[in-house]
Amino acid sequence: MARSPLGITGRTTIWDVYIGFNISHSIVLTVFGLFPILIGKYDFSLATEERWVLRISILVRLGYLLTALIFWFFAPAIASSFLFFRQFVYFLLKLVRLCLEALHGNLHFGNIR
Repeated sequence: MARSPLGITGRTTIWDVYIGFNISHSIVLTVFGLFPILIGKYDFSLATEERWVLRISILVRLGYLLTALIFWFFAPAIASSFLFFRQFVYFLLKLVRLCLEALHGNLHFGNIR
């Protein structure tokens, strides 16, 4: 399997596709399957507003990007990089908003958004 080309590119083997598929789907099932469902069931604002949830999401998307670059061909890598950078920019914009609110005095210690 490690030496058998898949036919999509000369670089991708059946083994790479097999490993990449299993890694990516285990990530989906454990992190993006169960975790957001449990959070959304009990507190939806936690899934959309908490920075640590956004950080975990960014790390998972980065994992997808690295998996696509290492084991797959470039179509999944392009899609993964788009999703990763979109989530990363969203996180940075929320961080900038938080900093601006802190500078303007709108942020209270008991009410961190």
